[in-house]
Amino acid sequence: MPRLLVMRAAHRDNPSLAAIPIILPSNAPSYALKWISLLLPDFHVETKALQDVLTVRRLLIPGWGSRFVYSDVVQDELELLTTPYRQEGIPRKRIFVDRRVQSYRILANSQALQDIAASYGFESISPENLTLEQQIALFASADDVIGEFSSALHNSIFSPAGCRVMAMNYITECQSRIGNFRKQRVGYILPREGPISFDPSIKGERHFEIDPATFERKLNIMLKRQ
Repeated sequence: MPRLLVMRAAHRDNPSLAAIPIILPSNAPSYALKWISLLLPDFHVETKALQDVLTVRRLLIPGWGSRFVYSDVVQDELELLTTPYRQEGIPRKRIFVDRRVQSYRILANSQALQDIAASYGFESISPENLTLEQQIALFASADDVIGEFSSALHNSIFSPAGCRVMAMNYITECQSRIGNFRKQRVGYILPREGPISFDPSIKGERHFEIDPATFERKLNIMLKRQ
């Protein structure tokens, strides 16, 4: 998505770039096409099998940054993208991101944490059940976001400056870098077992829990900070 935002900015300055097709592997995830359709509707997409041989005269490879450190172009494009979705004059949203996808890790007491968050006005949502536009609109109007460390929680990149984010578990620096980039406050609660990250030597699902008492105490600290 950040690469597409860079291309979007370049296309705005030079509309002729739309004549260059976007090449995707035939096994690209469906969301890749959805993002291209949303952000670069004027571009033609060609899918190629991995074993296909291509002869290319001119190749454009957009860059967006490195190690989750984003360029200023991405910042500007995010503001242009999210501003129309922000609903002014209504209370900001509090979101609990409910992650319901197959994975090597499962937050076993997610429902108990959702119930606690609900008592503080948080709405539980599953981003994978929403369209891209709905996801952008939801996070663009959020001041407080809670969720398991995941790509779903990384949707906070669409949230405004000052948004407070609580990540349960820690895997990479990605969420912190998003917070630094978007001027958001990010904190972490670790599982009782310590950080749960991918370990190829461990087979099957790994269930972990977040202590409910610690969660509520940290939630109160999060919401009291102005």
